[in-house]
Amino acid sequence: MSTLGATGTGTSGSTGRMFHQSAINFNKMNTNNLNYDYSSVMHYGRSFFASSFGADTIAPIPDSSVPIGQRNGMSYLDILRINRLYKCK
Repeated sequence: MSTLGATGTGTSGSTGRMFHQSAINFNKMNTNNLNYDYSSVMHYGRSFFASSFGADTIAPIPDSSVPIGQRNGMSYLDILRINRLYKCK
């Protein structure tokens, strides 16, 4: 059985199935009217999915020099987003 792959071509391999099953990850979500948070603890680093060490796979738009992804703790917007989600004051 053939599935639609990430490049739009039919594939019978697991990559095509994985893309199809993960398509929901690309749906727009409600952000509670907060800006995009490049410094979120949930954001991947710029080379996280690289097949060669250190190669960038994610670049912020419009300013590609903005640091992204960190593991030092929750960002200000992480905390604000959770407080809004759970209606904390």
